[in-house]
Amino acid sequence: MAVGFLAFQLYFGMIPAAHAIYRLRGAVAEFPNAWLKAKIGLRQFRVRGLKKVRGEALWACLAYNLSQWVRLRWKVRLAEVQS
Repeated sequence: MAVGFLAFQLYFGMIPAAHAIYRLRGAVAEFPNAWLKAKIGLRQFRVRGLKKVRGEALWACLAYNLSQWVRLRWKVRLAEVQS
C-alpha cells in the first residue's frame, strides 16, 4: 500500500499522526501547481484536444523541472565555491 494512500485513510480515520503527515504532503504537492499557475499562467489550456493538452502540460512541467534543476545546481556550485 502506498504511503500517500495510507496517510489519506488515516487522515479521514481521525488519527492525529496522520494529520501531520498529510499536512506535509500538501505543502510538497501544491507548490508545483501554484508555480505553474503563477509563473507560466497555466490556469486554462490554450489548445483543444487531449493530445494537445498533454503536450502543453508536458512543456509546462518540463519548464518547472528545468528551473528547479538550475536552482539546485546553482546552490551546489555556490557551496563548492564557498568551501
